[in-house]
Amino acid sequence: MSDKQDITSTALYTAGVWHWAGFSYADVVMPERSKQVFRFVTVLMFIIRLIKPSVESLRHSLVHRHAFIDLMLRDTSPSQVIEIGAGYSRRGCQFSESNNLDYFEIDLPHVSTGKENILGSSELGRQVLSRPNLHLLNGDLLTLDYAQFNAKPSFIISEGLMMYFNRAEQMTAWQAMSQFLKQAGGSYIFDYVPADVEAEESKVSSALAKRRQAKGKKDLFAYDGRTTQDMIDDLKRCGFRHIDVYKTEDIASTWPLPFSKSKTKVVLFHCCV
Repeated sequence: MSDKQDITSTALYTAGVWHWAGFSYADVVMPERSKQVFRFVTVLMFIIRLIKPSVESLRHSLVHRHAFIDLMLRDTSPSQVIEIGAGYSRRGCQFSESNNLDYFEIDLPHVSTGKENILGSSELGRQVLSRPNLHLLNGDLLTLDYAQFNAKPSFIISEGLMMYFNRAEQMTAWQAMSQFLKQAGGSYIFDYVPADVEAEESKVSSALAKRRQAKGKKDLFAYDGRTTQDMIDDLKRCGFRHIDVYKTEDIASTWPLPFSKSKTKVVLFHCCV
């Protein structure tokens, strides 16, 4: 994943979004640079929406995604959570309050170390780090060894991650997850932008990708032409038997999600074996 090391820049922005939205523990795990990145992207999105008002709000889209996963986690009541590419998510801090839940945050070494240092810089953060059921582990989506986890009902999360991997890489990861969940029980949730969903945020991603390519950098995003049904078919090929698809524009007010009146087009897949 050496080409994907700078995914951290998006993690900085999302950490700023969690803080802006008032999620619990967001201030405890937010890097200082998140404020700068959040301000920059907010201005950029303001300009984009002036040019094209139909573009969905990026920060509200991320809030809806994050809050929906929280709600699904509460609804499924697993024995352990495995959050892959956790970045500076505050979710582990919140849900590890329960002594009955083991929470594993997986990310690249420099991210995990950075998060541990941030938590260690405050009294509340040190209290969080001292919880025996919260584990910050080094790991990679494609090489994660699931044998290190207990075979008990699990909730696997890869929030804001799968768009960085091509189809073959995704299927490699999904096969490993489904094999583990067949033994342990539980489910897996992730977000993606299928080709049949006209999501403005994917257009923003395309614009940013072209800017990176103009500077001689590789495109971080690996979106392709698969539709929602194509994604479901691939997941079934990898061992998942039941896949529910949720679109935030349809469920924002019925679940309900924060800022429910803000229109967003986030697509989430909840998968069971």
